[in-house]
Amino acid sequence: MFRLEKLVYRAKVIGAHIASFGLKVITFNKLPAFAAASALIVKDGKVLLIERYDGNGHCFPGGFVDSNEQPDAAIIREVKEETGYDVVLGPVFAVRNNTDKPWRHLTSVVVTYEATIIGGTLTESGEGMPVWFPLSALPKDLLKETRKALNDYLAQATLSAD
Repeated sequence: MFRLEKLVYRAKVIGAHIASFGLKVITFNKLPAFAAASALIVKDGKVLLIERYDGNGHCFPGGFVDSNEQPDAAIIREVKEETGYDVVLGPVFAVRNNTDKPWRHLTSVVVTYEATIIGGTLTESGEGMPVWFPLSALPKDLLKETRKALNDYLAQATLSAD
């Protein structure tokens, strides 16, 4: 079953790349930024990341905000879809312009929330495998914006401990 989901996901990614490139051409490279949301979930010294099936590395759970959807609702939905977990959101941790390569034809503004798991069961999705990593042993293939956010989180944690 997951093999079919992986193929469908890859087809969607390819379609999104083609569509976004076409939109940039049609709009003379004036395509507006898209809204996206992600979740920084840390528990027992580990962070929850998604090992992406498209081969572009690891990132926070998250995705685009649907039409008529608020970013907080989007990330609760995305975390459930990508990890199987139910979460409650904490404060906004960061707001960044995403320039990572999987969406190089699109500009997105990503709202990253701190989140806490309140239920659910860890499950694989068609987009990737959720994996817990110790904060002291992060994967080398983190997406750029995920790495920046984690570096900020670790710096903030170090300052709080002092």
